[in-house]
Order: sequence, then C-alpha cells, then structure tokens
Amino acid sequence: VLKVADGDQKGVVEAYVSVFGVKDSYGDVMVYGCFGKSIAAKPPVICWMHDWREPIGKTLEVREVAAGDASLPDHLKAYGALYVKFQLSLGTSRGSQAYELLKDGVITEFSIGYFERASNEHTADGDRETHVTEVDLVEASPVLRGANPLTSPISVKDNPRPLSFADHSEQ
Repeated sequence: VLKVADGDQKGVVEAYVSVFGVKDSYGDVMVYGCFGKSIAAKPPVICWMHDWREPIGKTLEVREVAAGDASLPDHLKAYGALYVKFQLSLGTSRGSQAYELLKDGVITEFSIGYFERASNEHTADGDRETHVTEVDLVEASPVLRGANPLTSPISVKDNPRPLSFADHSEQ
C-alpha cells in the first residue's frame, strides 16, 4: 500500500527501485550485494524517466535490503530490494510533476540506470539470464513501466492531507 502522509518533508519519496533475484524484461537478475560498492561511493541521482538531462531529485538514503527482512512488503520478502529515500526538487517543473504523479498513484514503478561491472551468464532451456553481481549505479527513475514490475513506491510525503492508495501489485 502506497502511503501519502502528512509530513514536514513535502516531496520526500521512499521506494524500492530494484528487486533482487527476479529476471527482468532484459534478462538481467540483480544479485544482492551488487550495489554495495557503488552506493558506498556515491548515491544515485533521481532522474525523470531515465533522462539524464532531467535530474528531479537527490537521494537522502539508499541501502540494499536482504530477502526476508521484516521491513519489506510481502510481495518482496522472498527477494530483497534496493531501498531509496529521496527528495524531489519541487522547484523544477519535472520534479513537481513527478511528485504529483507519484502522489496520485499514476506512476507506480521505478527503474535504475547503471553500468555493469561484473556478471555471470546463465542459460537454461535456451533462455538466457545475466546475474549482475556488481554495478556502478548512476540513477533511479520513476517510470511508467519498469524492466522489473515488482518495483514500487512506499510513501510520498504530502502537506496537508493524508491519503492511501492500493499497491499496484494488487490490481
């Protein structure tokens, strides 16, 4: 369930922007730990729909959450995910637009932009998978359709009224 809550931090969004152990639409499987070096060195920038010319926010917190962690929603407990808390730049037109679309539940998925540093190829029954074991994470983006449909927003800080929206995975 996406929470839109009162708070003194209007435009602060929490989301799971990547999910571990799930093959995405490109055949990639992110492996828990693949972001560790990168996020320790520099947090990702938040961009509008992967457009690196349109940054819309800054990361406040980023961490890998292991499978089984109690903080994960039920649909992610078996996998684990990359958690990002970010502040949208509401003084920009795209940042303000992203805020409204996330708050209203129009945009419900995320995607990441990265450079692959290490991976292992796997093929089973003619089906290719790339297990990505290390990346240089550059950005995270709210998108209409993510390569991994299990990504999701958790909360959007709003003033002055709280609302709640059903998780898009339940639709």
